[in-house]
Amino acid sequence: MDLWISEIAKLLTWTMGSPTGQVQPIVVGIAGILGFLLILTKVADLLGAGISSAARSFVILVITLVIWIPLAVAANLYIAPKLPSSVTVWLPVACGLLVILAISTPVTRLFQKTKYGKGLLLLLLSVAGAVGVMLLVEAAFGAARSGEEEGGRIKARTGEVNDFLSK
Repeated sequence: MDLWISEIAKLLTWTMGSPTGQVQPIVVGIAGILGFLLILTKVADLLGAGISSAARSFVILVITLVIWIPLAVAANLYIAPKLPSSVTVWLPVACGLLVILAISTPVTRLFQKTKYGKGLLLLLLSVAGAVGVMLLVEAAFGAARSGEEEGGRIKARTGEVNDFLSK
């Protein structure tokens, strides 16, 4: 069980970036979830899906994550040791695509009252949008971190200049 928990932690770190604090992975995860829900709901409206609501989108997201996380963890534990390391990096993505094709798209078809191709397009656009939102939030954290470091260097340099001028 400890092996599975550590592998889930690795998967979440891989998904949400390497955390530099307690707040960053939570904010990145929430931003990804909200991005997915917003995009799935709005794109479903735009593409003319039969029934589109945030609650239905949330159910689709929960079903997808509940199946994808154990599948990706099992693949990392039992399949990854038999594969070259260049392939194991893409194993969670392959598991995600498998879940989208085999489970999430039929669930979307059922909940959104749409055809398979349109449901697949909805999910792929939503996942791409959620990944984009997560990358933007991660970049914002990186920019804030580097700006803070640069500000510290400027403050130290200003102190040195002030000390030199006061002599």
